[in-house]
Amino acid sequence: MSPLNGDPAFPASPDPSGGSWNDPLLLLWKEEEGGGLSPGSLAWWEQVAEIARLQEIQDRFAKIMKVGAIITTTDGIPVTQPSNFTPFCLAIREFPEGRCRCYESDAAGGRRSREVGRTFAYRCPHGLLDMASPIIVEGGMVGVLLCGQVLLERYSTPEVEGIAQRDWAFAPGHLADPLIDLFLHVPVVDHHAVRDSMDLLHLVASHIVGLCERHLTERRLLQKGISLIQEQRHKEALERSLKLSQVKALRSQLNPHFMFNTLNSIARLALFENAPRTQDLTVHLAEYLRYVLHRQAHGELVPLRMELDCIRRYLAIYGVRFGDRLRARIEAGEGTEELLVPFMLLQPLVENALSHGIEPLPQGGEILIRTALERGFLVVEVADDGVGFDAEGAHRGVGMANVEERLRLHYGEAARFEVDSAFGHGTRIRVVLPPRRGGW
Repeated sequence: MSPLNGDPAFPASPDPSGGSWNDPLLLLWKEEEGGGLSPGSLAWWEQVAEIARLQEIQDRFAKIMKVGAIITTTDGIPVTQPSNFTPFCLAIREFPEGRCRCYESDAAGGRRSREVGRTFAYRCPHGLLDMASPIIVEGGMVGVLLCGQVLLERYSTPEVEGIAQRDWAFAPGHLADPLIDLFLHVPVVDHHAVRDSMDLLHLVASHIVGLCERHLTERRLLQKGISLIQEQRHKEALERSLKLSQVKALRSQLNPHFMFNTLNSIARLALFENAPRTQDLTVHLAEYLRYVLHRQAHGELVPLRMELDCIRRYLAIYGVRFGDRLRARIEAGEGTEELLVPFMLLQPLVENALSHGIEPLPQGGEILIRTALERGFLVVEVADDGVGFDAEGAHRGVGMANVEERLRLHYGEAARFEVDSAFGHGTRIRVVLPPRRGGW
């Protein structure tokens, strides 16, 4: 009896006509043209599933049910290695046309199982009974779990020779004889065994679906985590860039009137005297400008020692204007001078003390700049015995507001800016910073 005239419950797979069977890479090309990680492609399976785990499940199923088994893409391209394939099927696949017919038969069986919504049994183009169960992930078919390669009844040699002549034309006469012998040794099973295999095939396919969906979920969570990390890094980079821009903008707002007043003082001295005071003033101004312009182009943090040297130049220049009305002391505590502080931290505070504290007094006054390490923090104080002001209600000028903002940008909540003042009792500004060490 011809295997194509058997139980109508197991129809023959569609005839793979209309395509060329001469090129064994035909379906591989189709796979490549389908796109990189399109669902159901071979690349998709390699990324989404643990192929080794699927192979283990498939091997155990094939061994228990005594059938051949394989998982393929929707185009019939093998995802796993064949399990328990019959020698006949392995031999058929050695022929390019035979292999392509097998791939197309597997793909057609998968499509049909998808259409009927259950495991589908059919006869392959070479005469054996196969079963296909669709693998549907997130509503889309991504592959097929196949098993079978059995017969429902034994055939005689003449019957198999007729099958060979009709269906194995790709195998020349001298090569058909071995195929006939292998076909005669294909296992024969009854309908009950086939039904049991179909039921178990459906369960195994469902298990594979669960594994794929779990891996998809894990992959998406991982990708989401990576995206969040990248977004956070991008956000931090933007924030750092913004802080640097704000620092530069705030620094550029520092009142330049001091430089112009100093240049006017130099001009007046040059007019009335030919004395070393003019030279000293010019040197102090040159050193002050050299520090300001050089450091402004090279980073934001400097050693406190450089800030104190700058203030000494600054006070020497102001001393020309104030004369004996200005008295100044700098007390640098041990271990503080090499600590890093924001560039031009002291100048706005000292300028504020001079302009608003000392200058309004006819008798002038004294300024004290003190640095110390207290309880693990760097403390920088600028105090004067000038006119003072209402520290609670007074509006802070550009210089002090800039210092506060720059401290916030550099140290956040870790820095403190304290102002203690009252009318007739002078002013004390106290800056408390976490100590920073390192190169600059």
